[in-house]
Amino acid sequence: MTSNNFYEYIDRASIDENLICEVCHNPCLDPVVTQCGSTYCGPCIEQNIKSGSHCPSQSCNQLLSADHLTPNPT
Repeated sequence: MTSNNFYEYIDRASIDENLICEVCHNPCLDPVVTQCGSTYCGPCIEQNIKSGSHCPSQSCNQLLSADHLTPNPT
């Protein structure tokens, strides 16, 4: 199976759900953590920040800022 971020996953079911981006629904590429603790692909969440968007997490919905992102070195 090939995802939109150009990586091939042999056993996608073995990937921790916390490492699946809620924006693109693929395993996180350059993962970052928001102030609410949600993990997203760096490029996905940066796109949200550029558009002045809120956190995609349904339980959070806070306005996003690059200052509130922490790299997730998983």
